[in-house]
Amino acid sequence: MSLFVLKELVYFCHKMEEMLFFYTTVLGMQHLNANIAEHTGNWVELGCPAFKLCLHAAAEPDCKPRTNKNKLIFHTIKITDARQHLAAQGVPIVESKTWPSKHILEMYDPEGNCVQIAEMRSE
Repeated sequence: MSLFVLKELVYFCHKMEEMLFFYTTVLGMQHLNANIAEHTGNWVELGCPAFKLCLHAAAEPDCKPRTNKNKLIFHTIKITDARQHLAAQGVPIVESKTWPSKHILEMYDPEGNCVQIAEMRSE
């Protein structure tokens, strides 16, 4: 089994409702959020249990901290092993955070796209 498993893609959106319509009505993706009727407009999960497309409202009107506003998220079972593997490959970690639900490491690919490694924590 691979150390990393691709599970999520996050799109930062300026037109959340249009994106939501496109991916659900046009492409038929299913809502994965527990209570989609009460979503804040900031975060919506679509797809299936094996893979999620997450729509995230852009924080800034022009949202240009990097050229590509998308983020690939790979899940791992053990973040410490992932950190060691990335260090051995010479990949610089630009951010490391811990939330109640997950630990994350962020880096950029050679084209400047943000890539995140996440270890989900049980609640």
